[in-house]
Amino acid sequence: HTIFGIEGTAAGSLLTNGTANASVLTSVGNTNLEFGTNQVKRFTIAASTGAATFSSQLKVSNTTGSALDMLVLETGFNNPSGNKSIIWKDVTNTLGRISVSYDAGTGSTMRFGSLYNGGYQSSDLLTIASTGAATFSSIVGIGMTPITANGGLQIGNSGGAAPQIYYTNGTAAAYFGVDAYGTNVFGGGTTGAYNYIFVTNSTTRLTL
Repeated sequence: HTIFGIEGTAAGSLLTNGTANASVLTSVGNTNLEFGTNQVKRFTIAASTGAATFSSQLKVSNTTGSALDMLVLETGFNNPSGNKSIIWKDVTNTLGRISVSYDAGTGSTMRFGSLYNGGYQSSDLLTIASTGAATFSSIVGIGMTPITANGGLQIGNSGGAAPQIYYTNGTAAAYFGVDAYGTNVFGGGTTGAYNYIFVTNSTTRLTL
C-alpha cells in the first residue's frame, strides 16, 4: 500500500503518519518534501532551495513519435551571462561539463570541458559560437586517434577512401589530401581550374 504523510508530527503538515520517507506536503518550517517507495527515499525537494534530488536515474519517456522538447532547462540570463551548465560529478568533483553562456552582442556560446584527465580539470576543450564556428583547445583527430606529438588537425583512415580536406560551394569542389596508399600528397578540383597557392608570412611564394 501507499502511505501519504510526513515523518513525525511537524506543525502545518498536510497529512501525518509517522512512516519514514513518505512526506507529501508541508506548509511551515524548513522541512524537505520527500517521496519514497518500499520504505526508501526516492525523490527529495529541498525546503530551502527547491533543488530536486533523485536517488536513482531520471527517465523521461514519450511514445507519440512526434517532435517534442523532452527536457527543457530554463534560466534567467544577464548580459553578458555566466555559464549555465550540465555537470557530471563523482559526488564532489566534476568529471565533465556542458555549458551555455549568453551575450546580446555575440550570441550564445556552448562549451564542452572539465573532463577528468589524470586529475580534475576546469578548462574548456571545445567551444561552439552562435555562428557555428568551433574552436578546439587541443589537437583534432578525424577518422583516427590523434597523435599528440604532432598537434593540429590530423586526418586518418583505417581503410577505404583516402583521407582528404575537401571544400565545396555546392557545385564546384577543391580538395587536398593523400592517395589511397598514404604515400603521395595531391590536390585537385572537380569543376573548373584551381590554382594552388603556397604562402608564408602573408606573401605568396609559389602558385601552381
